[in-house]
Amino acid sequence: LRTLVERGLRSFYRGPMAEAVVEASRTGEGFMTLEDLEFYRPGIAEPLKGEFAGYEALTIPPPSSGGAALIEALNLFDLTGVTSLSHGSPESIHLMSQCLQQAYADAGALVGDPSFVSTDWSRMLTGDYAELASEGIAPDSRPGPRIPLQAPAEDDTGNTSHLVVVDSRGNVVSLTQSINYFFGAGVMAGQTGLLLNNQMADFSLPPDTVNLIEGRKRPRSNMTPVIMLKDGRPVLVVGTPGGTRIVAATAQIITDVVCYRLDISTAIDYPRFFPVRDNLVLEDRYPLETLKTLKKTGYKIYLAGPYHTYFGGAHGIVLPPLTDRLSGAADKRRGGAARGY
Repeated sequence: LRTLVERGLRSFYRGPMAEAVVEASRTGEGFMTLEDLEFYRPGIAEPLKGEFAGYEALTIPPPSSGGAALIEALNLFDLTGVTSLSHGSPESIHLMSQCLQQAYADAGALVGDPSFVSTDWSRMLTGDYAELASEGIAPDSRPGPRIPLQAPAEDDTGNTSHLVVVDSRGNVVSLTQSINYFFGAGVMAGQTGLLLNNQMADFSLPPDTVNLIEGRKRPRSNMTPVIMLKDGRPVLVVGTPGGTRIVAATAQIITDVVCYRLDISTAIDYPRFFPVRDNLVLEDRYPLETLKTLKKTGYKIYLAGPYHTYFGGAHGIVLPPLTDRLSGAADKRRGGAARGY
């Protein structure tokens, strides 16, 4: 860090630090070159935009599949009437699970690095697409895999961080950063303290065609940082780590805040669930009757601990007029804290 301060951020991309990164990669039989770092330039893209319950959602575009999946899931929540059901009820969990699985399936089939993939993933953001995707989603339907409107890659491991910031002028940031698995590739670049990521694991294998490994291609991710607006003003800034659970956790928090009017701390603490085909993983704080009803619906129930790291580590801030004062909360599942200055 001292080197970056003294020599400038470009010293990460050339010179001794870059050489240490490349040497660590090549020692592990990787293919990185100094030119890969020196000529890298970050891309700046417009956020995806969606509407939900009278609010505008701004989130991340591809190559992350998270933003498109989140907007489709929220559209499906609206269409299927999820938020008219009792909060935390087995009926609402069942409907939300079906909506989430459909969004995951569509994102897995359509989303990849837009510089390499020509699929029309943007239709996932539309109401017309949600109408088609909602077919078969009903309170009396049985749980199971959803077929993409065109199958999603399923991974389950990840190490990611998220932070949110609001300053005194009303500027807001929702930032997700990831080195993928815990400690990334488990390789440090010389004495720099830099851990190499293993984000290459996010590429897919055949028969997938939209997320295959190619040179200079960015792998698909699950990142889903979100800023919610009301009348053009930010009112909720939120995001979480958690691999494939990111979209499900974020959708649950957003729904809890904007539809059920929970304060941000209660929304982040509220017990979470995650559906995979006919399996449903839930934190063990749900009432026994809720679990029994879901089991009768057809789910194989798996219980995790009361505040389990599997379900992420969300950070969120709400702003007026959604609340009477600026409020922030951090997820006790993975630590972190809210701070004001």
